[in-house]
Amino acid sequence: MMRLFSFITLSLFLACSSPKSEKDSAYSKQIDSLQVRDLYDSARWYLYTWNCDALYKPKEDSLVSKPLSEIDLKLNHLVVRHDTLILLFDFVDKGKVILAGMTRDNRQFVSGVGFNIGNRKKIFMVDSNVYFSHKDDPESRYVNPLQPDVVGFIKRNSKRLNPWFRGEAERRAVI
Repeated sequence: MMRLFSFITLSLFLACSSPKSEKDSAYSKQIDSLQVRDLYDSARWYLYTWNCDALYKPKEDSLVSKPLSEIDLKLNHLVVRHDTLILLFDFVDKGKVILAGMTRDNRQFVSGVGFNIGNRKKIFMVDSNVYFSHKDDPESRYVNPLQPDVVGFIKRNSKRLNPWFRGEAERRAVI
């Protein structure tokens, strides 16, 4: 009887301590400890919608030209300064970080987002270490990421989008 009880207890313990779900494992310990999963997801959404139709043209393969909306986006670094959280990402193709010098057109991509931690609002985006915002332009992807051209692009290319971006577009009822 004692062995059965021990076996059941051990089984329950192992079941409860099993690996987290796929969604949970998508977040780094830093993101979890700061309790900013919502801002992390928002940053990824803003970066994908801003860059969705920007073409990545690698120098090493002149036949390849694909939109950044198909490429993985990985957290590179996060910075907390006073009440500001800055999330910096890299686009990653085939395991390699895409740098401007690796593209045929030396293109810089918008790769970071800054948030006010207190009110959870976006306060700027980052492009090659330059912080910018377009707060007064309602037709800017900064103010409204779902501009008609972005929505059209997402719908036309839904099957080719990065899996996270496609899932988020479905969750937000874009597709």
